[in-house]
Amino acid sequence: MKKPTQRDHLKIMIAKNLSNQLFQYKCLKVNLEPDTKSLTVEIQTTGRFDQFPLNFECLFELESLMAWLNQHLEVKSVQIEFDVEYQSFYPEQLKDLDQAYLEKNMLQIRKTCHSLLKLPQTVIFNLKRGLEGPMAELALAADLRVANRDCEIVFNHLSLGLVPMGLGIELLGLIVSPGKARDWILSGRNISSYELAQSGFIGQLIDNEEDCQQIKQKLFSHSDMARIQAKEALLHQVRGFITDLGLAIQKEALKTGDLALAIEARASEKTIKFTNPNEFKARLKSKLSTAEL
Repeated sequence: MKKPTQRDHLKIMIAKNLSNQLFQYKCLKVNLEPDTKSLTVEIQTTGRFDQFPLNFECLFELESLMAWLNQHLEVKSVQIEFDVEYQSFYPEQLKDLDQAYLEKNMLQIRKTCHSLLKLPQTVIFNLKRGLEGPMAELALAADLRVANRDCEIVFNHLSLGLVPMGLGIELLGLIVSPGKARDWILSGRNISSYELAQSGFIGQLIDNEEDCQQIKQKLFSHSDMARIQAKEALLHQVRGFITDLGLAIQKEALKTGDLALAIEARASEKTIKFTNPNEFKARLKSKLSTAEL
């Protein structure tokens, strides 16, 4: 391993100072890396354990950063990760939020995933040792996914009365096979790094941050115009799978109040009694019929 020189240390200091001047966020830590023309975005959860990691403040900061990235095409790649090795999803973090706020927050996750998907930069998501629920969905919008060798993820939405809203329903079956997508979402089981890699969900298993740097160094050698045009062409088929019907179903699933029931049941250690599916089916059919008129 090459020992950093005094010049290397100076370049790191300049990049940090520039990052602090450009990006002043509460929920995000953003580092510029001039050598690879890349950004590393770390979603901060330390000190925010009582808050949902992807709350409105965090999502709006991500939207703000993505607006900046859309204006700075000279940035070649963006690496996104959480500041902890394993990012859990604790429904108890949502217990003080009313139903309307919960609905808007979950729908905002979908919007943010969509914005992330459309970025002209190559987006790398580092899953580290694992993610759960909506946090795992954020990784679906990335172009490249890497993870530690002991990584596990779980799409545990259904046990919490949630439908995977962050484009999970639409995108997971395109990244892995439709059969795998049904298995992972409907079973809610833990998925190992081996299975993630075999399925194509993860492109590379990494040992340390240097492996990520090597990926970004390779991306640095790409033509900007070729990169942007290739990504646009690759995403053309994906857009056809992101439908209003999927969004309508997800909105109605939120309105059942099942998430609030799951939060309450967990807090009191009681059995969850979810919404009657026949009632939900009738309400959804009525709403979709009205929308078609």
